[in-house]
Amino acid sequence: MTAVDVSRVAVDRGRARAERLGLTVDRQVADVAQVEGRFDLVIAFCPVLHTDSGVWEHVLDRVAPGGTLLFVHHLDVDRERARAHGFDPDALVAPADVPATVGAGWRIEVDEAVDREVIEGAGAHDHRDGIVRARFL
Repeated sequence: MTAVDVSRVAVDRGRARAERLGLTVDRQVADVAQVEGRFDLVIAFCPVLHTDSGVWEHVLDRVAPGGTLLFVHHLDVDRERARAHGFDPDALVAPADVPATVGAGWRIEVDEAVDREVIEGAGAHDHRDGIVRARFL
């Protein structure tokens, strides 16, 4: 198993959790654009992927034939707050973009909105997330 995140903190937390569970995970601090190879499962959890950067296509190319893409992102984004932090949510890949951009050869298996509660950390509040699971045929 390989896990990649641009955040050192996320990678360190994942490494510690994997060790507690006795799992072997190759964890890498890297930008997804640097990742090569194909994988049976690609998870994009709240990624900051600009629609015009070509990185989204690179992510799709990482999914092996017969593999699955799981894309999760917040739906109810406070646009003004995001812009104040340097993000333009309208320029990022969103759950609604996934079915329209995966193209032929993909099957959308799940496309739904889910409410969840985050009980700790900086993001502690309710979220409504879009979840899309697509299989590359």
